[in-house]
Amino acid sequence: TVALVQVLRITTPIALRAIEGQDAPGLTGIAFTLGGLASAAGVFLISARYFRLGHLRGALAACILVTAAAYLLLAAAGSAPLYVLAFALISLLHAATIPTINMLIAFNTLPARRGTAFGLASSAQAFSFVLGPMTAALFVATSMSAGFSAIALLCVALAALAHWNLR
Repeated sequence: TVALVQVLRITTPIALRAIEGQDAPGLTGIAFTLGGLASAAGVFLISARYFRLGHLRGALAACILVTAAAYLLLAAAGSAPLYVLAFALISLLHAATIPTINMLIAFNTLPARRGTAFGLASSAQAFSFVLGPMTAALFVATSMSAGFSAIALLCVALAALAHWNLR
């Protein structure tokens, strides 16, 4: 999810410029502010309320599917308010999944191997700081709409994996 967040952060000012026909620093600031507030709400409200033992599989799959829909909204956004709304929704949902993913790592790894598991997760996160900007550059050079649609398809596949493979 960190790579997706990087893609979103880098492409947002460019996408808003394309929608508005000019630089839109005020709208970009509003998007990032609402995204930050939504992230906090995702961690403290959504994650704590919906991601509980016994319901993780369904909640995680549903969250990822709604994220896919939000990426499709980004792909089709023809107005700044719709783009900002989708941006905030994605921020909310990405933030809601982070504590759950950490919990899944902890619960599914032997105590003696947890350091290794979290180290691998941190390495993947570090790699995403390279992958995200590279992907954003590809989107900007080709088609942001196609790129956001591709992310939505990846989210659908990830939701299916989560639904069928989590216990």
